[in-house]
Amino acid sequence: MTAPKLVLHPAASQVAPTPATIIHVLRDIGLIGPCFTLDEQSHFFTGPDFLDGVSFLGCAPSIQLDPPAPPGDQSTEARAGRFCHIQLHAPTDTPRLRLKNGQNPRCRCCRADFPAQQLRASTTEFCCPDCGHTAPLSELNWRQSGGFARCFLDIWGIHTAEAVPSDRLLDGLAQLNDGPWQFFYLED
Repeated sequence: MTAPKLVLHPAASQVAPTPATIIHVLRDIGLIGPCFTLDEQSHFFTGPDFLDGVSFLGCAPSIQLDPPAPPGDQSTEARAGRFCHIQLHAPTDTPRLRLKNGQNPRCRCCRADFPAQQLRASTTEFCCPDCGHTAPLSELNWRQSGGFARCFLDIWGIHTAEAVPSDRLLDGLAQLNDGPWQFFYLED
């Protein structure tokens, strides 16, 4: 079963603020609420100002912010992304690639699609098969379908192009590493 997610990460692939500092910022801006455990990992319910941190698009989005009752259904519903909640992935030693299946990034030099299956075998750089341009994976045009970073922040329950992070959220995260954060959509 796949779950829809809006995923944020630092634009600089080597940057990895500590989980404690990220959680502190997210609590300060009211994005996250209480913590709960799902599959032995920490997740957070939405906070009181969640809707100030995420801007929903369209006329009348149907977004479930609260977990279902009774609590016995919560884990199943959370795994399926049927209500919004937040998961912070602990930083890894090296950047890792996360991307939507079937969506290829583009070379920023010639705009040619770069086969995603070749990226999985790569470590940190790509060489465009069309123009020969070589650059770090973080500099590919991901078209909001992937990213390359050491830490990720998943907002579960958000479908592709249904919402975007607000300036308030992006500015708060940018203060962590004195640099911008990016976002993409994923179902995994």
